[in-house]
Amino acid sequence: MLSVKIFDRNRAGDLPSVVSRLEADGGIGVELANYGGNGFGPLEARIAALPARRKSVHLHHDRYSLLDLVGAAAAEAAEAAEALAREAAFYSRLGVGAGAVMHVARTAAVTRRVGAELVHDGAAPDVAAVAEAVAVAAEGAAALGPLFVENTFEDIGWFERLFARLGGLPGVGVCLDVGHAKIWGGAPLPEWLDFCASLAGAGRPVHSHVHCNRGRSDDHLPLVRGHEEGLFAPSPFHPGGLLPELVRLSAICGDEHFVLEIPIDDCLENLDWSRAALGA
Repeated sequence: MLSVKIFDRNRAGDLPSVVSRLEADGGIGVELANYGGNGFGPLEARIAALPARRKSVHLHHDRYSLLDLVGAAAAEAAEAAEALAREAAFYSRLGVGAGAVMHVARTAAVTRRVGAELVHDGAAPDVAAVAEAVAVAAEGAAALGPLFVENTFEDIGWFERLFARLGGLPGVGVCLDVGHAKIWGGAPLPEWLDFCASLAGAGRPVHSHVHCNRGRSDDHLPLVRGHEEGLFAPSPFHPGGLLPELVRLSAICGDEHFVLEIPIDDCLENLDWSRAALGA
């Protein structure tokens, strides 16, 4: 099963046709993102009727992050906790059950721009603080399913230390954003997949955000466009080509956790192409 991602900001565009496809095809999952805070209007009842196991969410990483829950002043931490509670309640009403994705830090707080490039501008986040925040967030979003910590500027070693620190805390996994790993991850994709496979082997859930980029910015290109541009060819990031790595990632994630994270206008074309290419 592959999943698509839908945003509240697109509800006047192609969103109704995507929801119709989700209703008609039980082999598609969906990740929801209420980034604009507008909800999904009259489509909410239809989204709520979809099976819970097919629905995950991406919590609002520009408004709050894991570190905002513990690393900020008391008032700011309380505000972040309230924001998490509001989102959890909203998505619970939509019947989400496949999990929630969170970023370690808000992007604007840890980056700077150099021309068109987004560059990390700080030390790696403190593992102990993030582990504390993960426990808080996992409890706050428990009704939605597992909590997935998404990679942005952190490397594999950092994630290994985080999960070692988490110990036996249940219901927590990783969200591998393939585009982030390519730009900022510091290791080729096969090594990231080895890490994800090790987590899955230890019983932890794995989620993913899948798209192409040209290696300098987070382009969120559909896979079909990346293929047309030659981005599936062998490269330092995927020496054996991109397609076999995506097939492997799909197998590691399973079911609804392989999310095609691209603009909604290209959603259905990309879904159909990706299904054929991946044999999903």
